[in-house]
Amino acid sequence: MFVSDTTMHLNTYMQVPSRAQVAYALTDDDQVEISVGEHSRALDLFDGVTLVFDEHILEQVIGIMTVGLSDLRERRG
Repeated sequence: MFVSDTTMHLNTYMQVPSRAQVAYALTDDDQVEISVGEHSRALDLFDGVTLVFDEHILEQVIGIMTVGLSDLRERRG
């Protein structure tokens, strides 16, 4: 967390394991809900994060993730 006289930034970091599930759903108010994490069937619990995006922000997220994926693939050769 970063706090100054005029702003506060709160960031949460989550290491996403390769076995994580990724799912999406459309909400009733025309947003996209994306969930990333693991689901325990035995306990019926979800350990992860769910983010809700409107169309404009979703386009930005997809764009930056596409660039990140491209850079990662370039680095690996």
